[in-house]
Amino acid sequence: MKKLVFLATTLLMFLAITVNAQQRGPRERMTPEQQATRTVERLTTELKLTDKQQADLKKWYTESFKKREEAMQKNRDNREAMRDQMKKDREAADAELKKVLTEEQYKTYKANEEKRMKEWQQRKFGELYKVPSRNGLSKPSRVRGSGYKMINMGELFANDRIYDIDMELVPLTDSEKEKAKVESGDLLFARQSLIASGAGKCSIVMKTSELTVFESHLIRVRLDQEIADPMFYYYYFKSPRSPMRTIVEHCVQAGIKASDLEKLLVKVPPIEEQRKTARVLSRIDKKIEVNKEINENLADQAQAIYQQYFL
Repeated sequence: MKKLVFLATTLLMFLAITVNAQQRGPRERMTPEQQATRTVERLTTELKLTDKQQADLKKWYTESFKKREEAMQKNRDNREAMRDQMKKDREAADAELKKVLTEEQYKTYKANEEKRMKEWQQRKFGELYKVPSRNGLSKPSRVRGSGYKMINMGELFANDRIYDIDMELVPLTDSEKEKAKVESGDLLFARQSLIASGAGKCSIVMKTSELTVFESHLIRVRLDQEIADPMFYYYYFKSPRSPMRTIVEHCVQAGIKASDLEKLLVKVPPIEEQRKTARVLSRIDKKIEVNKEINENLADQAQAIYQQYFL
């Protein structure tokens, strides 16, 4: 019994430590009230809000940000649900502004939003490349088993972000090593998929400690990081705004061509805005991963205690 109490106490301490670890960060998060204040200050500058409008909107935004935090916590392990929630939040904010603002103020607000969107100029994706895109290597199964790591379709669909993980090994010539190697920040796209939603699926290479190449069913894109942030475009192609579906061809298998990917029109915000957006989304992803690890760890501990005392 004492041992059970000790284990339970240890588990509670672990919970307290991990919760505190999640709450700490490089900077203190703004409260819903602070977020509301900042939002209303910006709108006041742009729209010359009256005192009553400021009070009404601050009250509404404070409640909205509180609800958003609760929803994000509830859906913290579900990226799709989080994206849906953000869309609902935008629609709700637009409806509230239309109610509180005068007709002229609302027109100005929509014009400002449209102007901000236009600042995200459109360019052909290929114009952002550092080097031309290319397809990977074709290696028959009989030669696989030794040599160098090769990223295949399995790794791409299993890992949105590819680190230094176990992969199939293949022999390489000096020419293949040079042409098909991947570097941190490279984007890899699935050329084919059994389902349409998988065609053009994008993953990003995060880290490789040794020479790694990629197979022929993938397209490698290496961006010019002076004008295009790889993490931003990784998230861009994962978002509902991705234009990828416009170039997917439907034959026996759904697929995309490197030539069509190069011509694809994409949004290109200023590079600092790209980097800022990527940092914010990366922090969210990191929190999701930490929460999953915590849940898995606690489940393992609970299972161990259950097996020790009740089986």
